[in-house]
Amino acid sequence: MADSLVIGDVIELLGGGVPSTHPLCQGAIFRLAPGFDLSAPQPNPGTVASLLLGGGAPIAGHVDNRKPVLPVVIIVPPSGDPIADQGTLAGAREALAQAVSEPRWTMTYTRDGAQPMLLDCFAATAITRAYSIMRDKQLLSEVDVSLEAMPYGRSDTPEVILFAAPSQGWQPPPSVVLLDDFGTNPTNTLSAVNATFEGGIGTWTGAGNSSVAPTSAQFHSGAAAMAMTCSPAGNMQAASVLAANIATGGLPCRAGDTINVSAWFRAAATARSVNAGADFYDNTGTLIGATLRGTSVTDSTTAWTQATAALTAPAGAAWCRANLQVVSAALSEVHYADDVDLDRGNVNPSNWAQWYAASTGMLSPNSARWARQSSSFPDYARTLPAPLDITGRNKISFWAGLGTSTYNLWHTGAVTVQVILTDGSGNTVSIAAHVPMLASALPTNPRWNKVSAPIPQSDGFDFTTISSYEIKLWNKSVKTGQLLQAECYLDTLTASPASNTGTTGARGQLYSLPGAVGTAIAPLQVQLQPGPLALPVQAVFTTAGSNNWTAPAGVTSVQMAECWAGGGGGCYAGTATAGAGAGGGEYAADYNIPVTPATVYHPVVGVTGML
Repeated sequence: MADSLVIGDVIELLGGGVPSTHPLCQGAIFRLAPGFDLSAPQPNPGTVASLLLGGGAPIAGHVDNRKPVLPVVIIVPPSGDPIADQGTLAGAREALAQAVSEPRWTMTYTRDGAQPMLLDCFAATAITRAYSIMRDKQLLSEVDVSLEAMPYGRSDTPEVILFAAPSQGWQPPPSVVLLDDFGTNPTNTLSAVNATFEGGIGTWTGAGNSSVAPTSAQFHSGAAAMAMTCSPAGNMQAASVLAANIATGGLPCRAGDTINVSAWFRAAATARSVNAGADFYDNTGTLIGATLRGTSVTDSTTAWTQATAALTAPAGAAWCRANLQVVSAALSEVHYADDVDLDRGNVNPSNWAQWYAASTGMLSPNSARWARQSSSFPDYARTLPAPLDITGRNKISFWAGLGTSTYNLWHTGAVTVQVILTDGSGNTVSIAAHVPMLASALPTNPRWNKVSAPIPQSDGFDFTTISSYEIKLWNKSVKTGQLLQAECYLDTLTASPASNTGTTGARGQLYSLPGAVGTAIAPLQVQLQPGPLALPVQAVFTTAGSNNWTAPAGVTSVQMAECWAGGGGGCYAGTATAGAGAGGGEYAADYNIPVTPATVYHPVVGVTGML
């Protein structure tokens, strides 16, 4: 496929040379000559604010039309009939002049593999033909077209926005999908086999008076668990990785981090006190103090019991590992463990060293706080606990909080935002936005900015299995890369439809429209439909006599129509004289009869007269 530039929906100027099917010039080829210019929006400040120290500041806002120039070459392939060919060439010039002289017409530019961009054009301001007898004999003509067009291009199809309001004909949009609230959605850092023991025990090892092995005799979920066998008698322990491999298999951490550990226990024969904990190591791999543990619980031979721990990493901590303990076990005593979790809490990106958990948020109590670094920018990458389906949600939104102690250097301006979504097969889709933002003068009390952008729809991307995401923000590019000149907080990442329901007021519902497509002012066309109870509902009764009808909930008045049956016909008088005709039926209607919801009423159907 080649690039395409179509004038007035009838003349192709690119496309590799497309023969025209226009009745005036069938077979003629229109080509865009070198020197063409599609122009660009022309800013016109209009107002200049005088500055006290001299000079003036243009106040932007208005944008004038763009002024494209199209040099067109018309070629007519010889047919063997010179007179007819000259007529085709003249017809081609006429067709071009007609197309660009319309009061309003569109020029459609489509790059190879891209979506069409439409320019709304006005009648040409100049049509200049280069006269040449030699060129005419060569069946070639050159025409320059100058025109004005609206400053911004648009798509060929409008964005349709459905609102979450009941109507009689439209389906409501899908609900919002929460990808991350940075507060209640921790990610287990243990691998699948180390957490669930499906397929083995992974890197688990005995860590005191115990040996460990996979088992299918008991399991909390799946079809396997880890069996801990005591030898010798005493407190037996198992750890998620060998101490010698802590730097490669342990969980990175730092002093002050909250480390969560949990596991499900079950006793084979004798119930014991059990607990979950963690061992902490410094950056040389040396154990720091004793194992930190959560509250002990008693396991059972008939059910699974969960032990949990929320631990604070001690000073000097660089790595940690999960440690499960059974207290005072007898020799050869067996206990089972399954579904183990080891995480750093709600803020757990793959590049964890840049981020902390913060107790301030825009929509939730918590957020992720970037530990600002010189010559760097926030990059938050996270694998979700489970894949999410965002089908039908074509907008991405989140809140970015900014605060700075260097307010004089930067506190307002455009921030470039990139969000990358990854599906279950590793395919990615990239979302970009350029968002005006403000920063507060207090790094610990940020100014929150709403970020939203459309999600590009790709046939090769599976929107039903979103497995991870990445968020990047920067406001400045330098020789060494990008940087953000403020502290950054992230809160409430969602995928949503084109409209979100907001607060309900006395006069109606407030909606937000996240990620509006495009960057220019565009018209908004609104279509309205009655609500599902706005149109009357008809109940018809055909059974003669009294019937039952219950007024539906919310119905306070009815329009009642009454149809009276006709009378019975007269009988015959003798053998030759027919009886008299019956009286005709009657129609009558009453309006706005008050009724009470849930009350039973008895409409009556009349019976025709009888002989």
